[in-house]
Amino acid sequence: QVINQGNRPVTLELIGRDSEEALLFTVDEREDWRLPAGESTTIAVNIRAQQRPFFGSQQRIPFELLLDANEGRHFQNGQLLLTPRLPSWMLAAAGMSVAFICLVFGFIGNILLSNRPVVLAAEIQATATALQQLPVETATADPLGSAAFNSGLPQSCRQIRQQNGSANAPDGEYTLYVAGDVDRPVAVYCHDMARSAREYITLDTATSGGNFSTISYPDQQLRTTYLKVRLDLQTLRIDPTDRTFALVEGSLPSFEEEIINDFGSAIGCSEIAPSGVFGEANINLVGTPFVLAETAAFTFAGPEVDGAATLSEDRATATITVTGNCGWAVPHDQIPLAYVGAR
Repeated sequence: QVINQGNRPVTLELIGRDSEEALLFTVDEREDWRLPAGESTTIAVNIRAQQRPFFGSQQRIPFELLLDANEGRHFQNGQLLLTPRLPSWMLAAAGMSVAFICLVFGFIGNILLSNRPVVLAAEIQATATALQQLPVETATADPLGSAAFNSGLPQSCRQIRQQNGSANAPDGEYTLYVAGDVDRPVAVYCHDMARSAREYITLDTATSGGNFSTISYPDQQLRTTYLKVRLDLQTLRIDPTDRTFALVEGSLPSFEEEIINDFGSAIGCSEIAPSGVFGEANINLVGTPFVLAETAAFTFAGPEVDGAATLSEDRATATITVTGNCGWAVPHDQIPLAYVGAR
């Protein structure tokens, strides 16, 4: 049973997982996953093993239930007791009389039935007890430091889909709110809403001419331009490896594999050129409510590498150049952003 103890409605999602990927989780189906303030609901979860052995001893498979309520998360651990179809002791009893076996089976049946809420012979119903009546607090402190937290405001594309229904939530631009803060809206492009519902921010690439990554040789260059980039609104980090909205122009020497450069990355291969050949990358966040965070950094490597990353004073843009034989520059991990609002 889930109880909404806050003063705002929340949208619920229950997810089950196990490290061995040996279990199947089925959550009860319902059209409306919203829970009004002050009300409670029971979510039933059926958990069963993907494969049940015929012989052997009992196994305990640990699992975790994750209750997501407007990005407020609660965890509950449990174990599934997996009983083989034919326990080992039953093989030893195979030579006994049929009458005796029937008595044994009857006795075992009584034991299993009396312990059904715990064992359920490879199936378990996770209801109020499994969730330990976890309260959903819809007015919790904002982890990013804001006092204007409002759990009723959507913080992810998945929440948009849950609130509106799949039929009324196509791919497109939506307004989300960082940490549910009414003072921190973000225009986000929600992609693949029917399945993964991922968040992207649209970059002003056409006007600025920026947001590109190049791989440069003396006579050839491959240029990748990013129209949108994947953004995790929980951590405010860009995934530079997501190339869903990347355009590629140019070519590389025939001996090089055709690759798409990551966002914010550059490769410069001077080879025997009399002057240095520089790979260049550009990040331009103008037009978004974000700038590069103070912790944003770039790594330079390769033979004879030389390069630099230059950020604008307001940290809204960055220009990365690199040369070598070959030299490359890449973001150090995912690219952290800071929210500064409309500019």
